[in-house]
Amino acid sequence: RREAEVMSILEHPNILPLYEMQTQEKGNLQFTMKKVDGQTLRDLFEAKGSLEERKFLGILLKVFDGIAYAHAKKIIHRDLKPENIMIGAYGEVYILDWGIAKKLENKTLEEKSSDVLEIAEPPKTQGGITNKLEDKTVEEEPSNALEIAGPYKTQGGIGSAGYMSPEQQKSASEVNETSDIYSLGKILREYYLGLSPWEEIQNLMLSPQDNESQALQNEQKIPKEILAIAKKAIHLKPQERYPRAQDFSADIENYLKGIPISVQDYRLDELFLKWAKRHKQKILLFSVVFFLFLLSISGVFAIQRQSNAKRFQKIYQESIQFQEKAEWVPETEHQSKALKIKYLLDALNSLNLLTVFPQFSKETQQAKLKVGEKLIYLACDTEDYSLASYITNDIQELSEVSEDKKQALLKHIEFTQNKTLKAHLDRLYYWIETLKKTGADAEMEENALFEIVRMNEDGVANSLEE
Repeated sequence: RREAEVMSILEHPNILPLYEMQTQEKGNLQFTMKKVDGQTLRDLFEAKGSLEERKFLGILLKVFDGIAYAHAKKIIHRDLKPENIMIGAYGEVYILDWGIAKKLENKTLEEKSSDVLEIAEPPKTQGGITNKLEDKTVEEEPSNALEIAGPYKTQGGIGSAGYMSPEQQKSASEVNETSDIYSLGKILREYYLGLSPWEEIQNLMLSPQDNESQALQNEQKIPKEILAIAKKAIHLKPQERYPRAQDFSADIENYLKGIPISVQDYRLDELFLKWAKRHKQKILLFSVVFFLFLLSISGVFAIQRQSNAKRFQKIYQESIQFQEKAEWVPETEHQSKALKIKYLLDALNSLNLLTVFPQFSKETQQAKLKVGEKLIYLACDTEDYSLASYITNDIQELSEVSEDKKQALLKHIEFTQNKTLKAHLDRLYYWIETLKKTGADAEMEENALFEIVRMNEDGVANSLEE
C-alpha cells in the first residue's frame, strides 16, 4: 500500500508509472504498473566492462532528476541501490521499489512507532512479516529487529545495508533528502571501484593491518574529481553532503563537460587544461586560422624579400657603374677631378641606400669604404676639406673601418689641410708686403681679399685668428 500511495503522488519520466490501483472485495490492494523490458544497474555492473563511464553517468543524471522531483514532493526513497534502478531496452531509466519510501511532514506515510520494515519485493518472510502483492499484512516487531533489505542484514534502520546513511542505520525516522544523496554517492563509488560497499568492507576486513594502503589503492582507481564528488556525497555528517540532488547532478554534469566542479580546488595550469579541453574545436579552428595567417604573412615577407633583393642588386649595380665612370675620368685638371668626385659621390649615395637592406653585408661595407677613401683623397687634392671631413664622419660608422684606418685618414686630412693653409698664408703675406711697399693698389687689395675668400672656401680660414 505504501508503494502504491507514493507512486500515485509521483509522476515523472524516471519513476515507474502507476496505471491503476483498486481495492478488492476482501480489502486487498491491487495495482498495475508499466512493464519494462531491460536490465537493472546491478546487471550492468556485473557484466564487467559493458558499461562505459559516460553511459553510467548519463544514467545517474536521470536518477538525479527523478529523485530531485521526489524530494520536491517531500518524499525520500530510502532504498536507492543498483538493484532498484532499471534501464530499459531503449535507454529509459526508472527508479524502482518505493516500498519503504518516507513522506516528510505527512503522517499518512510515516513509519509505525516500531519502525517496521515493509518489503515491496517478491514474497519474503521474516518473523511475522509477510508481503504479497495480492495479500499484504504487517505485524509489529521489536524496534531492534534485524531488517532484511538485500543480500545482507543490518540492525536498527530501514533500507539496504551498505547503501544506508549512518543516520538511516540508527533510526528510520531521522532521515531526510541527504540520506538519498548518500546512497547515490555509494552507487557512484561502486561503479569506479568495481566493488559493492559490502565487498569493499569484506576486503578491508580480510587484511585489517593493510586497511590504510588498501583504501588508498581503492581511491586511486577513481578519477580525482569523481573522488571529491563521492566524498562530498557520502560524508558522515548530513549537513556536509550535497543539500540537493540538483547540486550533486550539477557537479556530475560539469565533470562530463570538463567544467570545474564545486568541491575541487584547482591550480591555474589545471584550469587552463580544462578550458583547453572544453574548447578543442575553437582552439583547432584558431590554430588553422593562425597557421594560414602566418603562411600568408610569410608569403608576403617572401615576396618582399624577393623584391628587396632585386632592388638591392639594382642599386648596387648603379653604384658600380658610377665607380666605373669615375675611373674613366682623368685627374689632370681641376674640372676633371670635380667630375670624378661627382661620380664617386653618386656611388657613395647608392651604397648608403643599401644600409637599410638586410643584405647589407661585409662586402658592401668594404665597397663603401673603398669609395669613401677615394673621395677623401680627391677632396684633399682639390682643397675641399669640408667634404673630406663629411666623408670621414660617414665612413667612421662602418664596422669594417678599423681604428688605425680612421686615424690614418684623419692625419692625411690634417696634413693636407695644413699644407694648403701654409700656401694660402704665403700668398696672403706676399700681397700684404707688396701693398706695404708699393702703396694702395686696387688690384693688389682685390688679390689679397680673394685669397682670404679662398681660405674660407677651403675650410682653413678658421685657423687664422689674426
